[in-house]
Amino acid sequence: MAIVTIFSGSYCKGDEVAAATARELGSPLITTQLVDEASARFGISRESLSRAMLGPPSLFDRITRERDRCIACLKLTLALLLQEGSCVYHGFAGH
Repeated sequence: MAIVTIFSGSYCKGDEVAAATARELGSPLITTQLVDEASARFGISRESLSRAMLGPPSLFDRITRERDRCIACLKLTLALLLQEGSCVYHGFAGH
């Protein structure tokens, strides 16, 4: 079972590289699927999940721990997706 993670910055054509790598290896590509599945599984909005990974903590985060919960949900969903077998992952926390 091979798991390839690709992390890219702006203007690096990361989406194209990830798609070509997945195609060449014959493995499924996981990108926005992670956020979609975490949102459906845990009933958290896509915006909240994205904000947890990309934005700064909110003023009330020390009380609500929303950011920590969102990141935990993303980690669990990623782990479940990776259990399915070989894949190429391009997205949050791929580094």
